[in-house]
Amino acid sequence: MVLQFLLIAGLSLISPAWSSMSRQEFENSIELMCFKTDEEGKYFVNGQRNPLPQTLENFIALAEKFELANPKIGLKNELFYFLRKYMYNNYEFSKLGEVTRWEPKDIKLDDFKTLWEPSASLRTKQPDARDPFTEDEKCSLFHMITHSILRIPRNKDNVERAFANYTGHTDGRYFSLEDMYPLEQGVISVRSTNVAVELGKVLVGMYAGLQDDRARRLEDFTRIPPDQIPEGETLDALYAVTLSEVIILSTWSAEYGGREKLAQDGMWVSAPIGSDLETRDICPMIYKLKEGEEAAYSASSLRGAADGFILGEVIHTIAQRNSDVKLSQILRMYYSRAGLIEKTDDLGIVWASFCNRENVITSLENTLEQQLRLFYLLVTNSYKATSTDKSVNFSWRFYQEQKTGILRNYNQAIAEYCSKDYMPDRPENFPLETPLDIIAVLDTSNGEEMFKRQQLILGHLARAVDLRYSGSRLTIVTDQKASSAAASAAGTVTLRPIVSDTYSSACAACAVTQISYADSNPSAPEDEVIIGIDQYLQARKDNNTAQSGVSGKVRISEIATEFQRIQDPRPTSLHARVERALKDLHLRHLDVTMYALGRSPELVKKYARNDGTFAMSAVDEAEDIVASKLFDRIKTAPATLQYNGCMDGDKEKSAIYEDFVSPNTIQHWVMPAKYFYKSSNLKITFEAQNGPLRVCHNRATVAPELQSKSCQDIPNGQRKDFTHSHPCKNFDAYSCSPFYFSVIGINVSDAMKHDCEDIINGNQCRTLDQTKFKVHHEGIRCNGSTAIMATPALLLLGVLLLNFFSKKY
Repeated sequence: MVLQFLLIAGLSLISPAWSSMSRQEFENSIELMCFKTDEEGKYFVNGQRNPLPQTLENFIALAEKFELANPKIGLKNELFYFLRKYMYNNYEFSKLGEVTRWEPKDIKLDDFKTLWEPSASLRTKQPDARDPFTEDEKCSLFHMITHSILRIPRNKDNVERAFANYTGHTDGRYFSLEDMYPLEQGVISVRSTNVAVELGKVLVGMYAGLQDDRARRLEDFTRIPPDQIPEGETLDALYAVTLSEVIILSTWSAEYGGREKLAQDGMWVSAPIGSDLETRDICPMIYKLKEGEEAAYSASSLRGAADGFILGEVIHTIAQRNSDVKLSQILRMYYSRAGLIEKTDDLGIVWASFCNRENVITSLENTLEQQLRLFYLLVTNSYKATSTDKSVNFSWRFYQEQKTGILRNYNQAIAEYCSKDYMPDRPENFPLETPLDIIAVLDTSNGEEMFKRQQLILGHLARAVDLRYSGSRLTIVTDQKASSAAASAAGTVTLRPIVSDTYSSACAACAVTQISYADSNPSAPEDEVIIGIDQYLQARKDNNTAQSGVSGKVRISEIATEFQRIQDPRPTSLHARVERALKDLHLRHLDVTMYALGRSPELVKKYARNDGTFAMSAVDEAEDIVASKLFDRIKTAPATLQYNGCMDGDKEKSAIYEDFVSPNTIQHWVMPAKYFYKSSNLKITFEAQNGPLRVCHNRATVAPELQSKSCQDIPNGQRKDFTHSHPCKNFDAYSCSPFYFSVIGINVSDAMKHDCEDIINGNQCRTLDQTKFKVHHEGIRCNGSTAIMATPALLLLGVLLLNFFSKKY
C-alpha cells in the first residue's frame, strides 16, 4: 500500500507535457467515466457498453453534433474543446494496475507543452461550450483523441475477465483481451480500411496552424545555451507539435531498445458484443499491434503528424476567409479525393488531401530537417554539438527509410479512390449524393442464423450510406412491438427502435450488429408490423408537411427478405389481415417506389405493388455483396419536390427550396404529377449560387443526366427555367408522367471556392466547396383531394424502407 501511494503521489507531480488535460482532471472525469467495471470487475470495451467505432466517420458525426449545439463557437474554440477535454497522451498501465505516464529518458518537455497553445491562461482554461455528448460518446472521443500504445492490460492477473460485454468462448468465434495487447489507442480507421491515423496529431496540428504567429525564438527558452542557438532561425510550432515530435522522439534513445521506436501498422479488431459476429469491417474497435511491440509512436502517428501539418499550413487562410468554417467540413474535405486547394507562404499552391500527403511532405524536406534540429535543442538535456548532430542525423536517416512506406497510400481501396478522375462527359461515373431518409426493419422471426445475416447486411449498408445531418438519416427498428400504454390506447403500433433518425453511419453500423438474438422478444404479428410501418410513415409525412421548405429527402422504398418460409396456400384470418394491411400501406403511399429483397420473386412480390421486385440470393451470397447490390439500387431513388399549396396556388412565391450539391456529384429529384396535373402553364426554376450547376430535366427517366441533350449549364448567380404547357393533358394524377431532375455540382478545379454558407434555419454546408441551389416555381396546380396537406411546403418527406421480415400465415 505504501508503494502504491508513493507511485500515485509521484505521478501527480509529472507535468502534463503530452496533453492539455491535467492529471487531476483525468482522474476526476475520464478515469471515473471511461474505466468502469461491472459488479464482477470486468471492463467495458473503450469504456462503453455498446462501443462506437474508432473511425473518421464516427468522429465527424460527433463533431457535427457538437457544432449543432454550438453553432457560433468558431473553429479554434471547437478544436480547443476536443483537445482540452479528451487528450491525455502516452498513458499506460503499471503492474499495480495504476495509470502512469511515459516520457523518454534524458528529456525536458516543459517548454514543449507550451507550443500547441502559448498562453498559459488559455492552456488551463475550461472550454466555454455546451457539452452535448452522452457518457459513452465522451469515452469514444477520449479513445479516439488520446494516443497511447498499451503494452499490457490493466488487470493482467485476471485478463480473461477483462471485458464485461464480450461473449468470450462462442460457437463461431473466440475472443480474448490478452490476445489484443499490445494495442494502439487514439487512432482511427480512414475510409473503412485497415489504414489508421493518429487523430490527436491531426487536431493539434490544425490548432497550431490557427495561431497568428507560429514562429518561436529559441532565445525565449532560457534553458537553451545561447551558443547552441543557430543564428536567424526560429522554431515553427506547427512542425514541432506534429512531424518533429514523432520523428525525433521515436528515435530518441535507440541504444536503450525501449519505447523510442516507430511501431508498424497493426490490424483492426472488433469485440463480439451481443453475439459472436465478426464485425471488424463494420465496427472496428481495437487496433492490435504485433506481438511484443514496445514503441510509444507508430506509423499511424507519422501519418497523423503529416496530416496535421498539412492542414495546419492551410487552415489559417481558410479560417480568415470563412469565419464560420467547421471542423467536420475541413476533415471531410481533406480526407477526400478533392481535398482543399490553397495558397500558402511556405508551400505556394498546395493540394491539401490525404491522397497527396507524400508529395506535400516531400516538398518541404529542407525545412523539415532544420526544424528537427531546433526541436532537438528544445527538448534535450545534452547540449554537446556532437550529440546533437549524431542524434538528429540518425533520426533523419530513419525517417528517410520509413516515410514512403508510411505516407504513401498503398492500400488498394484508398489508391483506387484517390486515382479516380470524374469526366464531365461521363456522368454515369459520378457518385450519387441524393439525400435519403432510411428506415430499416429487422425480422426476428426466422431464427438466429438469418437474424445475424440481416445484422451484417444492414451493418455493411449503414457503412456505405453517406449519412449526415443536412442529408441522409437512418432509423432501424425491429418487428417487435415496443411496450407503450399510450400507443396501445391510441391504437398505434410502435416498433422497437435500435437507432432513431441518426446521421452517423458509424453509430448505426455498430448498433445493429450489437443486438443479441437471445434477448429478443417474440415478433409481432405480420399485419401489426405492416400497420406499424404505415402509421410511422404517415406520422413522418404529417410532421414534415407542416414545415415550410423541405419536408423530406427520398422516396419510400420497401425491401422485404423471405429467407426460408414457403407460403401456406390455405387462406387464414392472418392471411386476410396481412393482405388488407398491405393494401392500405400501398394505397396510402402511392408515391412510394417499393423494392422487395429475397430469394424468390414469388415469395416477396406481395410487398411490391408492381414488377419492381428486387430478387437476389440473399442466402447464398456474402453479406457485404448483398449490401453492395442493395445500396446500388437504393442510391438511385430520387428525392421529392412537393408543393402542398397546389390546389389554389397559396403562397407559391414563398415556396422556395434551398440545398447544396458537392462538386462532381449528382442528386436526383422528382416532382410527382399529383402536384401539377391541373396546371396549364408552369415554370420550375433552378438557380445557382456561389458556384456553377448543371441541371438535367426529362420525364422519361429518373436519371436524365445520361441524356446530354437534357442538360443545361447554369453559371454562378444565374437561373434556368424549365417550362411546360398542359403537362398532363388527357392524363390524371396517376397516369401522368412526373418531372425528373438531376442536379450536378460542377468542379471548379484549382479555382476551388471555400465560401459555402449555411442556410439560416435550414440545411448546412457539408463541405466548403458545395454549390448552393434554389428551386422555385410558378403555375403549379392540382385538385385539392390529391394534396397531402394544404400547407405551404415545397418538398415531400421520403423514407427508404428496408423491411426485413417474413411471416408464415
